[in-house]
Amino acid sequence: MQQQIRTQTPKKNKPAASLIISWLIILGVYLLLRLVFVIFGFHLAPVVLGGCLAVLPYIAGAFYLFKTPAAHRVGGCVLGILLPSIVEKLVLYFLGASLYGIPLADVSGVMSRIAANEPFTHIFSNPAARYILNLSFFGWQYIVGSIVVCAILILGMMGIQKRKSCSRT
Repeated sequence: MQQQIRTQTPKKNKPAASLIISWLIILGVYLLLRLVFVIFGFHLAPVVLGGCLAVLPYIAGAFYLFKTPAAHRVGGCVLGILLPSIVEKLVLYFLGASLYGIPLADVSGVMSRIAANEPFTHIFSNPAARYILNLSFFGWQYIVGSIVVCAILILGMMGIQKRKSCSRT
């Protein structure tokens, strides 16, 4: 009787690729939500827009990241979920400062101009451009709420991973 030995190629753990894919999922969901809100006219409801943008992209990224080896460490979860959230806040802040022509050091000036939803002073003179680049949802509540959502997702992922590892032993 001849015995056949199956050789399986082990799956290589590529946490960097998992993190990049997670970031792309978060970016894709974010851009898709912005597009849907602009197309259907929901951009006039900044609370709904901010709520969706603060929660949905990071939930989608967390679902993907949960199935990857990068989620087995706290650092992988932080890099996969919290880092894109912080980068997004910085990009929106820099975009607001440049569109309103305010120096980056004037945080309260930038945030008050964004909250007031005033017409842009630089780059776009077309009034319709302010609806495409609507930043009125971007405020302190959005920043804190989004980071809290990310922290809850990270803690939830760590708790689930801990339960899974305890149930295997």
